[in-house]
Amino acid sequence: MRGEVSSPWRRRDDGRIDLTVTVPYNTEAEIRVPTQDKPVTAPRGVTHVRDDTSGGAPYKIYRAFAASCRFNAA
Repeated sequence: MRGEVSSPWRRRDDGRIDLTVTVPYNTEAEIRVPTQDKPVTAPRGVTHVRDDTSGGAPYKIYRAFAASCRFNAA
């Protein structure tokens, strides 16, 4: 309704994950980034909300507003 939401990802040769998230104008999103217990490089403008798990796998949870964000995770 407010625009396209997308979250394509790929695994890099070094094993890290590139995740790009597009959040439409006037919209807020909660983004779950898998960490495999390694650091995550998050873009400026997103807020780290908390750490969590899903199915025993660790995640970092971020909040973003109307943006295209790229994360690098292990």
